[in-house]
Amino acid sequence: MRGYAPLFVFLLLCNFLLPAAANAEDIGITSQFTELELAQGLEYWVDRSGNATLDEALAQPHWEQATDSLNFGFSDAAYWVRFVLKNSEAQYQHLLLEIDYPFLDDIQITLLEGDQVIAQQQLGDTRPATSRIIRHPHFLAPLTLAPGQRARVIVRVQTTSTLQIPLRLWNKNHFIEEDQRDTTLHTLFYGLLLAISLYHIMLFLSIKEKAFLYYGLFTGFLVCIFISLKGIPTVLLWPDNPHLTDYFLLLSLAGGILFSSLFSIEILLLRESHPFQAKMLYAIALTALLLACATLVAPYTILLKLLLVISIINIASNLFTHVTRLIDGYRPARYITVAGIPTCAGISITIMAKAAVLPSNTFTELAAYIGCSMMAFLYAQAISYRMNMDRKLREDAQRQLTEELDIKVRERTDELEQAYATLQQVSITDGLTNTFNRRHFDETIDQEYRRALRDKYPLSVLLLDIDHFKAVNDNHGHPFGDHCLQTVAKHIMGCVRRPPDFVARYGGEEFVILLPNTDSEGATHIAEQVRQAISADPVQQNDNAITLTASIGVATAVPSQPQQQDQLIKQADDHLYQAKANGRNQVVATSLEI
Repeated sequence: MRGYAPLFVFLLLCNFLLPAAANAEDIGITSQFTELELAQGLEYWVDRSGNATLDEALAQPHWEQATDSLNFGFSDAAYWVRFVLKNSEAQYQHLLLEIDYPFLDDIQITLLEGDQVIAQQQLGDTRPATSRIIRHPHFLAPLTLAPGQRARVIVRVQTTSTLQIPLRLWNKNHFIEEDQRDTTLHTLFYGLLLAISLYHIMLFLSIKEKAFLYYGLFTGFLVCIFISLKGIPTVLLWPDNPHLTDYFLLLSLAGGILFSSLFSIEILLLRESHPFQAKMLYAIALTALLLACATLVAPYTILLKLLLVISIINIASNLFTHVTRLIDGYRPARYITVAGIPTCAGISITIMAKAAVLPSNTFTELAAYIGCSMMAFLYAQAISYRMNMDRKLREDAQRQLTEELDIKVRERTDELEQAYATLQQVSITDGLTNTFNRRHFDETIDQEYRRALRDKYPLSVLLLDIDHFKAVNDNHGHPFGDHCLQTVAKHIMGCVRRPPDFVARYGGEEFVILLPNTDSEGATHIAEQVRQAISADPVQQNDNAITLTASIGVATAVPSQPQQQDQLIKQADDHLYQAKANGRNQVVATSLEI
């Protein structure tokens, strides 16, 4: 037995030392694959210098295996992550690699077969959103695997903010379905908070109660924080200026701290009941204001760390004042405290997850959403309760004022409903051309296709693309290119006049026209009218002048089978490419049976 002791020790040491160098198992992709979160079992290597090349990284013998989510906090190092994909099917697999964290400065995704690089993509929030292959708030990298192909995926990430790499692999079609549902839920959440914010700001304008203003602004800044964490501003607000997102997040954090402190002071009457606590919250609010001003000169990383620390201090201080006033017997404090505990806990959990104090998972990501949803209702209830207390104390003297307030509240409610209706219209409209957007077109063609299938009438789709539009942007600049898009949209709208007809911006310089109950001859006639209107009217702006032309593909069908609208769109797209290939500035049309 003693003779085997050295061998036993040697094997034990090998078992202890070698796991970091072991290769992770292949990720098999089958036809039933939908999505997979990539966390435990991934291999990663830390490049402390931040300068290693791909070949140098691949040559490293010791890659560590992740045992939890890839959350490394603040780090100047570059992190390399690798895994292997294996297509187990006899057809191509179209995948998406998603990184759901919009504050990563530099992302390099490389696909290798053997030692040969077959695809490479550059992402990151330092690059314009317009340069992304898929323009989405999250970082998305399309990956295509040939039948039976085995490929390695290498991801390199480096950033000045907290370094998280939440990787998820999707089947492309499944991602589209899930993303639409996720977008709808987040839109409802943001819309709720925004409506509450606008409502209380309007109440402040009516009755001059500061608590309404502070709460409305605090809720508004919460919306800004949440959309920043989802990467929405980079894509929708300033796609060509990604650095503005960093300032937007810092200012949103500072604003949330500032107005939450002022709201607590006002709603809990701290100046009269607890002057010291009021001064403490005023000091926190002043610090947040100074940090907001410092965004013009101070480094982003330092300010982000300071604001995260101040956020935790602010949450703890607010919770302390809530409990203190609850002990005092101040009745509105009951609602504030009940709302404050889950809110403070949720926001603290999310902040600590972002700072790598806690692991990143579904719970830590949703904690702030859950807490803030509860807060939105209970804080509003607390404000209402305190207002009722004040009203009862002044009921006789203020009866007439209360009646006038009710009228104003009704008026403001109507205005809010109108504002909501306007927001709904904005959500389906392309902001540049004032036509409908792609998302609304997808919804509309589904409805019109079902109606055409039911009533057995023809449905026509026209896809229009402005010829040589890239040269227009390159030679005359993007502002003039935007003016050209607006001019083309006006020509299209001028030729499409029937109420059921539908015009949308399909993407970039492409427009789509949907003509219900229109046969191929009528659709071709409309397409020719549009083409001639565009080419007959030169676009002018300042010293720039140019004559535009457009190529149009037309497809018409009387539907006989459900869910074939994509085939109709594809036929129009094929004809558009045919028009381009035939020399541009022409219409190609046909009828098909689907």
